[in-house]
Amino acid sequence: MSQMFKYLHKLSPDIDQAFESFYDKLLKDVHLTNFFDSQEQIAMLVQKQKMFFINSLTMSDTELDTTYIRLGEYHYDLTIPYVDYIKGMEILEEHFLMYSQNIDNSRELMEDIFEYFKLIKSKTARGYLNKMMLEDEEDIELFFTNLEDEENDLTREIIFERVTWLKSIINALKQDIPFDLDENKEFKFWSDNLHFVDHKKKEFIENLEKRININTKNLFYFYKKNNFLEILPLYSSLLSIYKLTLLLSGSALISTADHLIKNLKMDTLTNLYRKDAFEQFLEKELELFKRHHVLFSVVYLDIDNFKEINDSFGHWSGDKVLEKIGEKINQNIRASDIGFRIGGDEFAIILKGSNQEQTLKICQEIKSEVNKFEFVYNEKQSFFADMSIGFITCENIAEVPTTQEIIKRVDKELYSAKKSGKGKISFS
Repeated sequence: MSQMFKYLHKLSPDIDQAFESFYDKLLKDVHLTNFFDSQEQIAMLVQKQKMFFINSLTMSDTELDTTYIRLGEYHYDLTIPYVDYIKGMEILEEHFLMYSQNIDNSRELMEDIFEYFKLIKSKTARGYLNKMMLEDEEDIELFFTNLEDEENDLTREIIFERVTWLKSIINALKQDIPFDLDENKEFKFWSDNLHFVDHKKKEFIENLEKRININTKNLFYFYKKNNFLEILPLYSSLLSIYKLTLLLSGSALISTADHLIKNLKMDTLTNLYRKDAFEQFLEKELELFKRHHVLFSVVYLDIDNFKEINDSFGHWSGDKVLEKIGEKINQNIRASDIGFRIGGDEFAIILKGSNQEQTLKICQEIKSEVNKFEFVYNEKQSFFADMSIGFITCENIAEVPTTQEIIKRVDKELYSAKKSGKGKISFS
């Protein structure tokens, strides 16, 4: 029996009801049911999940890891996207958390549930990753086979070097061996020979190279920490960008490529851009300000008393708050604006062409909608969330700040909002 989860057995009386509810909710979700041929197939899969869960209650920690890695591989073979598999798991997790409110050792059981589903997500992500790497190895061999048909010697040599590099990454991940993150001779060889493309395309390709380098370093950082929840989206993003650089060796349009990478750096919980994209977008906005005097505002938002929400109502409730704030940010900004999750409970927005008055109005609307939303913990308890907001507006062309100066200034405004009693908006 697992030494990690001492209270999960208390869920036994609720298992049948939990999976019946799970099945009913799956049938009502048109998006999820699209991946199945029939209700019978859904029923079979739910039954399989149920047996996995029941058996897991008596498994050792090693058996748990192996079982859920295999389950991830099984769902990958069913062509169910990982994000949709996670949605299904969240239905079960939510049901069990609600059930746990009314039994003894409620707090301990809730923590076990939260950690257990965290393990499920991580290990099934490893299963998905295993299958993805297997398919990518097959693609690599196909690349090598078809490379002989390439008439351009330079293109053939570039692709050979780049695919060899990709193969070495997959091998390092599979064999758990060190990978030299500073040895990028394949990149250098490629970039040194970019004289055959126009300047705009070259600049775009070089930006892709930077993303590849960053994602590769992040990939192995999280791999060392055994954090497959972070590894899977990074690997997917890396592969997508990498394959684009191969396409761009030919005649792919920049607009097409840009559209393809648009959603690769998203935070899956909030549907906002991740922190690693924030400074890149900020630098581009600052460049527009310098060249064309296009004013913009930068906003920081921080959830008040977020630790208390997690401590009082569990991490599951905290995730719901984060998810809702991401939703409200997306609903209240324009298509030209960009929202980010830059920390655990910290958010940022870049508002293009927005003056101080317009920015304040947007911040007030987001804050108001978050304030009035009631988060349900159980049948007897609910809670509300608030946030502190700081922002600055760049409109004086005589005083052009650097990226880091902007970040320091907006951070100072957020600090002022917090210091003045929280739930405030501070700006300059």
